[in-house]
Amino acid sequence: MHNIINFLDPKNALELRDWVALCGLLFTIFSFFTAQYLTARSQRLTRQLAVRPYFLITRAKNKIKLSTEEEGIGAGMMIVTKGYRELSGAHARDKQINGTNVDTLYYLRIKNLGPSYALDCKFHVKCKEKDNGETWDIEGYMPIFNKDEYIYIPLENVRYYNSNQGIKDIKISFKTQSKESLVVRQFSTESPNMKVVISKKIFWGLFNKKIVEFSDVNGVFRSVD
Repeated sequence: MHNIINFLDPKNALELRDWVALCGLLFTIFSFFTAQYLTARSQRLTRQLAVRPYFLITRAKNKIKLSTEEEGIGAGMMIVTKGYRELSGAHARDKQINGTNVDTLYYLRIKNLGPSYALDCKFHVKCKEKDNGETWDIEGYMPIFNKDEYIYIPLENVRYYNSNQGIKDIKISFKTQSKESLVVRQFSTESPNMKVVISKKIFWGLFNKKIVEFSDVNGVFRSVD
């Protein structure tokens, strides 16, 4: 009890200059750790940007038997879909589909522009038959997508081969060299233009945080952020 009374004695209380010195010390410690955190965050973002790949996504009509000798075809890999196997079989047997020979297909052509590779790539494409509005989904997977490489995804469906078709939505999920989990979405708006949104998965993949958004304006994609 005697010790408690001494502690509560006003004579032992800190003077104003002591409080000022204590606050100054706490502020210095807080400023130091804040600066360290901001520096580490900036360095982490710099590393992420240095290895974050970007994709060039186009839709093109090419021969069913892809070859680098064909104009516009670069070295890469093709994801073999169910529709491609069926149409390739019809081509091998010279069988017509919907009254036409199966010589060409629409492909989704994706080029990794770099600066690094992408890992654990999941592709989802929703196609649409423009006359009746019916849709079909195409999915694919590639464990690694190297810089300057192409990936080709056949978009055709046997039922709608040689019809008036287009792409409604494209979604690419992948991981970067710095272990970022990103999602690229390209989809049609109500206008004829396209929109591209790049998002980052946060909180163990439960939420997506938009990094940047592009919109097709007169044939040129521009940031709208």
